[in-house]
This record gives sequence, structure tokens and C-alpha cells, in this order.
Amino acid sequence: HEPRRAGRGGGLFCWAVPILLLAFGIRLCALFLDLEEVYEKGFALYNILMLPHQAYEDFLQSYDVYTHATDHELEDAYGQDWREVEMRKHKHTYTVVQYYCALVGCQKMYVAPLFNTVRGNEENQVIFEYQLARWLKTGDWDDQPFTAGARRDVDPNAAVPKTKRVLELGCGQGRSLQELGRFLGADWQLMGMNLDGNQLRHAKERPAEVRMRDLNHMPYDWIANASVNGAYNLGAMTFQRDLEEHAQE
Repeated sequence: HEPRRAGRGGGLFCWAVPILLLAFGIRLCALFLDLEEVYEKGFALYNILMLPHQAYEDFLQSYDVYTHATDHELEDAYGQDWREVEMRKHKHTYTVVQYYCALVGCQKMYVAPLFNTVRGNEENQVIFEYQLARWLKTGDWDDQPFTAGARRDVDPNAAVPKTKRVLELGCGQGRSLQELGRFLGADWQLMGMNLDGNQLRHAKERPAEVRMRDLNHMPYDWIANASVNGAYNLGAMTFQRDLEEHAQE
């Protein structure tokens, strides 16, 4: 007798079992893992592996720019084109640093004040951004514990008049600015400036108006009406050479 051949139903069953197991595995992972976080860390690891060797060489050579505190020192070190050299070195720094920060869950690239001792830096960043939004709106800090209910899902396309504006100096990828907007509400226009075009590429995907600018190059005449309702920076003060001049601006 000839061996019995598997029917069409058996073939479909052989295909269906692996697919169902894969779907079950993905669902199981979703219960225990933050898929967005997994994607971001995977994306960061991919970029770290794909960066050319020259990017790391430029990164290591970029840190000498931070040893110069004044415009005169920079000009003596790099010549008449010192502004272009300075911006280029800052870009080389962040081209590498941003991906390593994302790999360890520090995409916003600043260490928040320790509001909650049992929470990590990311949770304390959100608490700080909530406090910052409250200060911008009311001029006062809120000592009450932060709750996730303070967040709002802001639709960037909503027909709500933008009556107030906030500017972040050194906005990076715009993550803090976007979080701040969720606390401020839809009537606030979010604005940011940063000198690294690679980071701004990600920031432009968020509901904010961002520009490639060096915060040390003043005046900020690109801002309409030369006025905002509030301005802040998170760590970018490291690059500010004249704090009094910035305060006046």
C-alpha cells in the first residue's frame, strides 16, 4: 500500500502552530516589557554598532572645546572660524553620547532632583517636569505628591489658540519639552533650540517648534515678537559662557 499523504488541513495546521506560538510569545512579552522602551534601546544599540570609526575619533577629540571658558580663549585655540569649530565639536560629542544615554534609559540627558527616593531618575525627571510646568503657570512650586493624572493628552492639531510660549535652550531630542507640554496644556506653544541637527531630527517629530541655534549666539532674534512667557534649560547651562548676558536676553 502507498503511504497516506498529509491532507491540506495538516499543512495548514503545521503553519498555524508556529504563528500562534509567535503571537503568544509577543503578547507575553508585552505584559512584562515596555515595547516602546525595547524599541528605543534596540534603535540606540543599532546606531552604536553602525557609527563609523571616524565618529568615535571625532567624539574623543571634541572634549578639548570644554577646556575654553571665553570667546577669546576659543579664538586663540581655533582661529577666526572658532564659532564653526565649536559647533562642530559639540555635534561630535552628542552624535555618540545620545545613543549611549538612550541605551541606559537616560534619553533626556539630565539628572533630576531626587523628589522620590524609591524611584529612579526617569520617574524623578517626570516629577521635576511637572513641577516646572506648575511654576511656569502659577509662579509657585507644588509640594503635593505628583500623580500621573496631572498629565494631559495634548493634540498638536487641536484648534486651540496658542496664547503662551515656552522656550527650552538646548532641547536635545525634545523629550522634556514634549513632557512639559502634557502638563502645560494645549494653549502653550512649545519652542526649542539646539545646535545638533541629528538630535533635532528626532525633536521635529514632536509637537514643538525647534530651531538649530547655538545658545551663545545672541540675540535670539528668530523668536517672533522677541518674547516668550518662560524659558529654561536642563544641563545646557554647562555651555553658557556669560550667565548675566543670558539673563538679560
